Amino acid sequence: MIIYNNPDRVDEQYSSHDGYDYGKKAQAFFGDPVLAAASGWATYINTCGPCGNAIHIDHPNGYQTRYYHLKNNTTFPNIPNQPIWVEARTKIGEVGFTGNVKPAGEDGSHIHFMVIRKVDEN
Repeated sequence: MIIYNNPDRVDEQYSSHDGYDYGKKAQAFFGDPVLAAASGWATYINTCGPCGNAIHIDHPNGYQTRYYHLKNNTTFPNIPNQPIWVEARTKIGEVGFTGNVKPAGEDGSHIHFMVIRKVDEN
């Protein structure tokens, strides 16, 4: 079993919202490319409604990066739950507004980026 070693962040609009959101103020615009931060096994996740289109990358160093709200039909890989090796700086999607974003629609486009350290229980 995997345990995620991240404390929950709680504030008015987001509960258990880990990671960072990069949108227009950070010069991340709808359709901009999203690149893998480092090499690893990339998996397309389409079962998290609030996350929208998501890519999780398991890196050999025990960390995982996650990328949420990717634009429809732009993810690589694009088959759910089938890991594919990607190199650092590989395009894995585009900035979008899938899942829960505020405001709704293209004005809410952003990339949610997380880094998680995976801890083995054994």
